[in-house]
Amino acid sequence: MDPNTLPPDTNRPLNMVAPTPMPPVPPVDQSSGTQSNDIAVAALICSLLGIIIFILGIIGFILGIISLKKSKRLQGKGRGLSIASIIIGFLTGFAAFALLVIFLAVPSLQKGAWYRENSSQFTTQTQKLSGDVSNIDQDIKNQDLKSLQTDCQTLKTDTVSIKKIPTYPTITTASKISQGEKELTNGASDCLDSISEQSPTLLSQAVNELSSGINDLQSVHATVTTR
Repeated sequence: MDPNTLPPDTNRPLNMVAPTPMPPVPPVDQSSGTQSNDIAVAALICSLLGIIIFILGIIGFILGIISLKKSKRLQGKGRGLSIASIIIGFLTGFAAFALLVIFLAVPSLQKGAWYRENSSQFTTQTQKLSGDVSNIDQDIKNQDLKSLQTDCQTLKTDTVSIKKIPTYPTITTASKISQGEKELTNGASDCLDSISEQSPTLLSQAVNELSSGINDLQSVHATVTTR
C-alpha cells in the first residue's frame, strides 16, 4: 500500500491554533448615559408659576439649586435649566413675597396716618351730630316746630362738615361711614320737608333715618379712633 494514501493517524494530536482574545468591553456608565435631570424641568416650571403663586417661585428656586448639583453627576445635563430656575425663582418668588409683605403693611400704615390726622376731627363731628339728633328727638317730644326746624337745619350743615374728612383706608369701615353720612343727610332733608309739608309720615321717616345714621357712625367710632 502506498504510504501516501494511508488514512491520517487519528491518535496523533492536531496542531490547533489558539483563538485571538477579544478586547475588554468598557462598562456603560448607567448613571449618566441613560438618566435625565427631571428635577431641572420641574424647577423651571415652579419658578415660572411663581409669577402667580409666590410660594411656587421659592420652591422652584430650591429645586434649581438641587438640580444644579445633580447636573454635575450627569455630565452637565439640565445645568442651563437649573440656572434659569434659580434666577427666575428668585425674581418671581422672593419679589412676590416682598410685594405681599408691602401689600399687607400698607393698610396698617394708612390707618395709622388717618388716625393721626383725622381721628380727633371725626370724634368731634360724630359727637356734634349725635347732639343734633338728640336735640331733634327732644323737639319732637316737645312738639316745638320752631326749634325742630332750626335743629334740622343745623344737622344738615354739620353733615357737610363730616363729609370733608378724608375717606377711611379700609373699604368696610369707609362704607359704613358713608352710609351713616347719607342717612343723616336724608334724615335732615326729610325733617325740614316734613315741617313745610306738615307731614307726620315724612317726619317719622326722618327719625328712622337719623337713628340709623348716627348708629352707623357710632358703631365705627371705636375702630377709627383706636390705633
